[in-house]
Amino acid sequence: TQHGYVAKIIRAEEERFDAVLASGLPKLEDLIERSAAKGVVPGDDVFRLYDSYGLPVDFIEDTAAQRGLTLDRTGFDRALEAVAAVDAADWVVLGPGSWFTSVIPHLLVPALSAALHRTPARRVVVLNLEPQPGETSGFSPHAYLEVLARQAPELRIDVVVADEGSVADVSSLEAAAHALGAE
Repeated sequence: TQHGYVAKIIRAEEERFDAVLASGLPKLEDLIERSAAKGVVPGDDVFRLYDSYGLPVDFIEDTAAQRGLTLDRTGFDRALEAVAAVDAADWVVLGPGSWFTSVIPHLLVPALSAALHRTPARRVVVLNLEPQPGETSGFSPHAYLEVLARQAPELRIDVVVADEGSVADVSSLEAAAHALGAE
């Protein structure tokens, strides 16, 4: 009957939500505990709970409010937009820019890093080989890619772009690029 079918669907949804709560609730409790001192739950952490564990944002917000905390909605919205852009992209470009303050930080935001790892888009790294004082002075071109590989060992890169005139040891750069999956 129609009633039996609807009841079966509702039970299945309840079971799925119970599974979401079982996996995500301990993470939410931990996040709330870590956020208590500041009174604000960081938006990128909220996004991680939403994206990785399936916890609804309204549920997270209500739970935080019960503990006297607010939710950084702006941070959540930014993470949501950034991840949506990566998910929708045909190409994802990392660089050029200051390596440790403009490129690598994308991999330090958990939700964005996860999106960069899972995207079906082609990934290109554009190397800015101009040394940044106090940051990349003394770096060889392949050192940039070695740092990237250490930071995100599972991240695959399709293309590496570098000014040939700035690359003394092309074979080392090619080897580092191949190690990341680039051709």
